[in-house]
Amino acid sequence: MTFDGTEEVYNKIKNYIYKDGESPYYKVIANVKKLLKEGITISVRMNCDHHNAENLKELIKELDSHFKNEGNFSMYVWPLFEIGFKRTPEEKEKLYKSVLELENLLLGLGYPMSHKLHSGIKGVHCMVDSGDSVTISPKGDIGMCEHYIDKDFIGHIDNPYEKDFNIIHQWRNYVPANELCEDCPLYPICLKMKGCPDEVACEEHQKNYWIEHYKLDLVSNYMMDKDQQNNNCCGKDNCNNPNKN
Repeated sequence: MTFDGTEEVYNKIKNYIYKDGESPYYKVIANVKKLLKEGITISVRMNCDHHNAENLKELIKELDSHFKNEGNFSMYVWPLFEIGFKRTPEEKEKLYKSVLELENLLLGLGYPMSHKLHSGIKGVHCMVDSGDSVTISPKGDIGMCEHYIDKDFIGHIDNPYEKDFNIIHQWRNYVPANELCEDCPLYPICLKMKGCPDEVACEEHQKNYWIEHYKLDLVSNYMMDKDQQNNNCCGKDNCNNPNKN
């Protein structure tokens, strides 16, 4: 599920019409609490752009106050996809800096990074090239990506064996390496989809963002391992006792 900001921002972006005086934002909060109570895992995605980056700092603190002790709750930040518009290089650089600030805030509150550093060779980029996932629109159209379901359909659920393989191949082609790849430490795990509207050829600020992102992931892993060791420890005075069973 997604949150785009605190109550005022969320309700404005969603453009809800108030009929009973209840805030849609707090209605969603209440629904999340009900789902967590039933043991359902909830991951909140916060779409970030220049217009709401500062507000997301307040949202993170607010959601943390509601769900901090819920083991099945997590949240992460992601740049808003460029659908119907394009950012300038300066806007992209500013956006990635904002995302890193928010990720640092999440890390400080104890939330792990959503996109983890792979321990081995990365085989697929996402659901598009995984070969085992599709997305279905409300009208039954079958698409390749959950974020783009308004066009480029490959078929329909009424005819599941009839597929447009031209569109499938267009989506699954990979972006070739460029000069930025030569010294990039992430190159062995970098797979960028040529058919994805949001996956263009890598740019310097994008490269730097992912390097810093995965550094934060390493810090996150270290903190989680450290906390686990502390939780498993039998006590400060006994931890260093070689005779303790």
